[in-house]
Amino acid sequence: MAVELRPLAIGFVGKEAYRGAIRDRPELGAQERRLGETALFVLPSTSPANAAVPWAERLRWFQAFFDALSNVPSTTSHPAS
Repeated sequence: MAVELRPLAIGFVGKEAYRGAIRDRPELGAQERRLGETALFVLPSTSPANAAVPWAERLRWFQAFFDALSNVPSTTSHPAS
């Protein structure tokens, strides 16, 4: 689906979500690997089971993802929605 839609970036919520899709062990944040031209970003899990990561820290990563979206270079034209 991502190949067809060609998003600028995909954010995975949780390291396990990324690992399940990409089969690699990520760190939080922007990933070196790309899916075609799509940038990949790993965010902390929002699950209550992930209580070891304080809420403010989780929000910081989501803000970093949002900020990174404005810096993702686009090599294809995306139709306006």
